[in-house]
Amino acid sequence: MGLELAETSGVEEALSSLGDPADLARKYRAEGQIARAECSSSPLVILQGLRHTSHSWSGRVAITALYIFGWAVVVTLWRAALDKLFTPSQVGLWSKPEGWPLALVSDGRAPAGGHELLGWWLVPLMIVAGFILRYLVDRAALRWLRRYRESQAHQTA
Repeated sequence: MGLELAETSGVEEALSSLGDPADLARKYRAEGQIARAECSSSPLVILQGLRHTSHSWSGRVAITALYIFGWAVVVTLWRAALDKLFTPSQVGLWSKPEGWPLALVSDGRAPAGGHELLGWWLVPLMIVAGFILRYLVDRAALRWLRRYRESQAHQTA
């Protein structure tokens, strides 16, 4: 009888040392999501992993916004390449006489007095630039995830 009581109290002590079960479940779920994101090339899985990488709400919003912004630029580059195929006279990289010296135009409103620079070269250049930027955005996000996991491992050790 005394041995069973000692074992029961040892188990209870071990369980209570783990902390709140809900917090522990959240921690394991976040670690699993981050681990899946590190092994994935899917932007949605990476984005789900990024939302677990900060203790503060503002940190989560900032890293998520940066990742979404990077992907928005990638999509814009690919869209410009696609638009050039269907409306070649209205899409291009234009030099402008005033304001910013260059403008990527895909809405058909070429700048007055401007000159289209790339012609059909815009298509392969935008596709390649989009893939390069995608690689860089994803690598930066995965590096962030890895550094976060390492910092968490050092805190618990």
